Amino acid sequence: MNGNAYTRAVTGYDAAGRATGETVTIPSSEVGLAGTYTTSTIYAPDDSPWSVALPKLGDLATEILDYDYNDLGALNTVTGATTYIASTRYTALSERSVAQLGVDGRRVGTRCTARTEPDDRLSSR
Repeated sequence: MNGNAYTRAVTGYDAAGRATGETVTIPSSEVGLAGTYTTSTIYAPDDSPWSVALPKLGDLATEILDYDYNDLGALNTVTGATTYIASTRYTALSERSVAQLGVDGRRVGTRCTARTEPDDRLSSR
Protein backbone atom coordinates (compact mmCIF):
# COMPACT_ATOMS: atom_id res chain seq x y z
CA MET A 1 0.00 0.00 0.00
CA ASN A 2 2.99 2.27 -0.57
CA GLY A 3 3.38 3.07 3.13
CA ASN A 4 -0.22 4.21 3.36
CA ALA A 5 -1.53 1.86 6.01
CA TYR A 6 -5.15 1.40 6.90
CA THR A 7 -5.39 0.46 10.56
CA ARG A 8 -8.12 -0.88 12.79
CA ALA A 9 -7.81 -1.16 16.56
CA VAL A 10 -10.08 -2.10 19.43
CA THR A 11 -10.00 0.66 22.04
CA GLY A 12 -11.90 -0.99 24.89
CA TYR A 13 -13.71 -4.04 26.18
CA ASP A 14 -16.54 -4.49 28.66
CA ALA A 15 -16.58 -6.97 31.56
CA ALA A 16 -17.93 -9.69 29.23
CA GLY A 17 -14.99 -9.25 26.84
CA ARG A 18 -16.99 -7.55 24.09
CA ALA A 19 -15.34 -4.76 22.09
CA THR A 20 -16.86 -1.45 23.22
CA GLY A 21 -14.76 0.84 21.06
CA GLU A 22 -12.91 0.70 17.78
CA THR A 23 -10.87 3.10 15.69
CA VAL A 24 -10.25 2.89 11.96
CA THR A 25 -7.55 5.06 10.45
CA ILE A 26 -7.62 5.85 6.74
CA PRO A 27 -4.34 7.21 5.31
CA SER A 28 -3.87 10.71 3.91
CA SER A 29 -3.59 9.27 0.39
CA GLU A 30 -7.39 8.83 0.51
CA VAL A 31 -8.36 12.43 -0.18
CA GLY A 32 -11.70 13.30 1.39
CA LEU A 33 -11.76 10.23 3.63
CA ALA A 34 -8.41 10.41 5.45
CA GLY A 35 -8.63 10.47 9.23
CA THR A 36 -9.31 8.42 12.30
CA TYR A 37 -12.86 7.29 12.96
CA THR A 38 -14.07 5.96 16.30
CA THR A 39 -17.17 3.90 17.01
CA SER A 40 -18.48 2.70 20.36
CA THR A 41 -21.01 0.03 21.25
CA ILE A 42 -23.14 -0.74 24.32
CA TYR A 43 -24.47 -4.30 24.47
CA ALA A 44 -27.57 -5.98 25.83
CA PRO A 45 -26.99 -8.96 28.17
CA ASP A 46 -27.50 -11.37 25.22
CA ASP A 47 -24.64 -9.69 23.25
CA SER A 48 -26.98 -7.82 20.89
CA PRO A 49 -26.13 -4.14 20.38
CA TRP A 50 -28.27 -1.69 22.38
CA SER A 51 -26.56 1.42 21.14
CA VAL A 52 -23.85 2.16 18.56
CA ALA A 53 -22.18 5.57 18.26
CA LEU A 54 -20.97 6.28 14.73
CA PRO A 55 -18.43 8.97 13.79
CA LYS A 56 -18.83 11.88 11.39
CA LEU A 57 -17.88 10.68 7.94
CA GLY A 58 -17.80 13.07 5.01
CA ASP A 59 -21.14 14.90 4.94
CA LEU A 60 -22.70 12.47 7.41
CA ALA A 61 -22.96 13.77 10.99
CA THR A 62 -22.15 11.72 14.06
CA GLU A 63 -25.04 9.49 14.97
CA ILE A 64 -26.15 7.14 17.71
CA LEU A 65 -28.16 4.12 16.60
CA ASP A 66 -30.51 2.64 19.20
CA TYR A 67 -31.77 -0.92 18.84
CA ASP A 68 -35.02 -2.21 20.36
CA TYR A 69 -35.87 -5.90 20.72
CA ASN A 70 -38.98 -7.91 21.52
CA ASP A 71 -39.31 -10.24 24.52
CA LEU A 72 -37.68 -13.07 22.55
CA GLY A 73 -34.66 -10.96 21.62
CA ALA A 74 -35.64 -10.37 17.99
CA LEU A 75 -35.04 -6.92 16.51
CA ASN A 76 -38.04 -4.55 16.51
CA THR A 77 -36.70 -1.12 15.57
CA VAL A 78 -33.52 0.79 14.75
CA THR A 79 -33.55 4.53 15.30
CA GLY A 80 -30.95 7.27 15.07
CA ALA A 81 -31.07 10.64 13.33
CA THR A 82 -34.03 9.07 11.54
CA THR A 83 -35.94 5.81 11.87
CA TYR A 84 -34.24 3.09 9.86
CA ILE A 85 -36.47 0.16 10.84
CA ALA A 86 -39.85 1.41 12.07
CA SER A 87 -41.38 -1.97 12.90
CA THR A 88 -40.81 -5.66 12.48
CA ARG A 89 -43.24 -8.56 12.57
CA TYR A 90 -42.38 -12.20 13.09
CA THR A 91 -44.03 -15.54 12.35
CA ALA A 92 -45.01 -18.05 15.05
CA LEU A 93 -41.60 -19.64 14.39
CA SER A 94 -39.84 -16.32 15.22
CA GLU A 95 -38.85 -15.76 11.60
CA ARG A 96 -39.02 -12.16 10.38
CA SER A 97 -42.02 -11.79 8.10
CA VAL A 98 -42.19 -7.99 7.59
CA ALA A 99 -39.77 -5.16 8.29
CA GLN A 100 -40.99 -1.62 7.62
CA LEU A 101 -38.07 0.59 6.62
CA GLY A 102 -38.31 4.31 7.38
CA VAL A 103 -41.02 6.22 9.22
CA ASP A 104 -44.72 6.54 8.42
CA GLY A 105 -45.32 9.20 5.82
CA ARG A 106 -41.78 8.76 4.53
CA ARG A 107 -41.59 5.00 4.47
CA VAL A 108 -38.91 3.89 2.04
CA GLY A 109 -39.86 0.26 1.81
CA THR A 110 -41.26 -2.87 3.33
CA ARG A 111 -39.37 -6.12 3.26
CA CYS A 112 -41.49 -9.29 3.39
CA THR A 113 -40.29 -12.84 3.85
CA ALA A 114 -42.48 -15.93 3.57
CA ARG A 115 -42.17 -19.68 3.22
CA THR A 116 -43.32 -21.26 -0.01
CA GLU A 117 -45.25 -24.50 -0.37
CA PRO A 118 -44.52 -27.39 -0.71
CA ASP A 119 -40.75 -27.20 -0.07
CA ASP A 120 -40.91 -24.67 2.79
CA ARG A 121 -38.19 -22.46 1.28
CA LEU A 122 -37.84 -18.84 2.30
CA SER A 123 -38.66 -16.23 -0.30
CA SER A 124 -38.29 -12.46 -0.06
CA ARG A 125 -39.89 -9.51 -1.80
